[in-house]
Amino acid sequence: VSTILGACHLAIPNELSREGQIAVSRQIAKHISDQIGVACDINIHDENDETETANIHCHLMMITRVVEDDGLGAKTRFLDNKNTSKEYVSNWRNEWKQMVNSQFAYEGIDDSICMDS
Repeated sequence: VSTILGACHLAIPNELSREGQIAVSRQIAKHISDQIGVACDINIHDENDETETANIHCHLMMITRVVEDDGLGAKTRFLDNKNTSKEYVSNWRNEWKQMVNSQFAYEGIDDSICMDS
């Protein structure tokens, strides 16, 4: 069995406007795409019913092959390696924190997120 797709879920603060939620989701997808050269796709969900508060989150999916001018190239392997994957995930979490906090500031929201959870 071959792995062709990687995915992660990102919690999006419900304090952000819908435009802000979309903006930060696009920003992190672009950051990952630029950093490792893969195509990314985002899908934002707002699961909310009468018994729960908003559970806004983004599904970020990425292919496991590098996108090249003439098609798909070599398979990415650094996320398969625990030594290198930790560095990338830590970087992406830090970038996410900075992007969300910048969006809070842009929207005039006096709040922030951290990487403690």
